[in-house]
Amino acid sequence: MKIVGEELHKLWPHLLVSVLLAQLGTLAMLSLIPLQVVYYQKGLKPYLMVLILWSLITFPLLYVVQSMQGLVFESILLQGSYLFWLVGGLLVFTLVHLHTGRHLYGLMAGSATSVVFALLLVAILSSLPNFVEWWAIQLKTINELLTTSLGSSWKSFEIQYPGGYQALVIDLLENSYGQVYFLILLFVVVLARRGSSDPSKARIKLKDFFLPENFLWLFLGSWLPTLALILLERNGIIISLGWGRGILAYLANVTLLLFCLQGLGILFSFLEKKMVNPILLMFIRVVLVVLFLGGGTATITSIIFSLLGVSENWIKYRMILRSQG
Repeated sequence: MKIVGEELHKLWPHLLVSVLLAQLGTLAMLSLIPLQVVYYQKGLKPYLMVLILWSLITFPLLYVVQSMQGLVFESILLQGSYLFWLVGGLLVFTLVHLHTGRHLYGLMAGSATSVVFALLLVAILSSLPNFVEWWAIQLKTINELLTTSLGSSWKSFEIQYPGGYQALVIDLLENSYGQVYFLILLFVVVLARRGSSDPSKARIKLKDFFLPENFLWLFLGSWLPTLALILLERNGIIISLGWGRGILAYLANVTLLLFCLQGLGILFSFLEKKMVNPILLMFIRVVLVVLFLGGGTATITSIIFSLLGVSENWIKYRMILRSQG
């Protein structure tokens, strides 16, 4: 008990900051950063200790605070579950990283776990009539706001779901949220490593980002069937793969993102090698941010940099740059 008390005495600032950040609604994901800093600084046991204490404090506190704000139970449940499945994904990431030493495998396993937790929770909550009714109202309101603010540009991308709004959310969870959770966990891990006192864990540079060669097969194995299904659907042939479609979409989106990061790594390696003027380098970064945040430009830019990253499996750009001295 004395050892546990000493550990908690050292770790209470991380716990306090994390509990407070968990009350920030959609920004509650920031609360995961201090927790992950504990893992990098202290190891697995203190990390698990803080994680358990954080859960015992955060979820009851979240309920009390949001009840005082007049939020309905369904809203509190949804926000609490959002944190729950993110924490579950982060825990899986940590365990996979601990046993393999591979951040990428951990991030993929963690984000996939978050999606599975989310889908299970959706299935459970969908059996509650009040929740489904509240859910439909929220989604209809969002839909009306988007239609009003974006007009025809939103309507052109709107998809009609025979299963209603529940089918829409399940489709989003299967096809889009995996990529979102991957980005959230990546964001948390990068900032946590930078917050670590160990310099070797703090230095993560995009120019050094490189995927193992076997990721090429994962990329091709997910994108070729996905493109084939899209072409078949455009010709009126619908093939139902059930959960398999969601798994394909998850792998396709995540591998596209990873190869996009590798493509950006090639670009910044080139810019560093050529010793580009800092002002010009800042301008390039701003342009890239604008391109990635744009509607149509984001898709095109992602594809271009992903293909650049994929091509490094055959053309070793950064090896060529280093050999030039």
